[in-house]
Amino acid sequence: MKSLLFILILLSTSRLSAQSQLPTDTINLIDNHSTTWRTYFENDQIRIEFISSNCDPSMGYDFEQVNFKFINKTSTKLDLNWHIHLYYDKKCLTCNHPMEYSRTIRLIGNETLEGDCRRETPDELKLFSKFNDANYSKGAILTSFQLAFLTISAVD
Repeated sequence: MKSLLFILILLSTSRLSAQSQLPTDTINLIDNHSTTWRTYFENDQIRIEFISSNCDPSMGYDFEQVNFKFINKTSTKLDLNWHIHLYYDKKCLTCNHPMEYSRTIRLIGNETLEGDCRRETPDELKLFSKFNDANYSKGAILTSFQLAFLTISAVD
């Protein structure tokens, strides 16, 4: 019985250690403001793209946001985890809050998830950038972002 328990612990530990953090860039939105999809990160398992979108809701102020597209390039179910670093007016407001700004999504095999301006779009697929409405445009502006500590793991 102890041998079986030891083997199970060893297997779970080796799976966790195989999951390493992937290098990601900090995107400066002032220099990389894009209204067409641009690749943020890509490897043999996934591709992550981003786009800046002007949103004009039927109720509320007009605003701009960054939308993400997550593309699973495999037939395997994948979990993606990261900590979102958000730089407003060049100051990271989320870097010291890893629990609050941790994000996770699950992609089934060959699935694509894409953010848009709808209110019900999950936070993992979008980032608020700034208000565009002339009546409410004096707030902080998203100047950079990073999907920090990105990990990908296959799900059984």
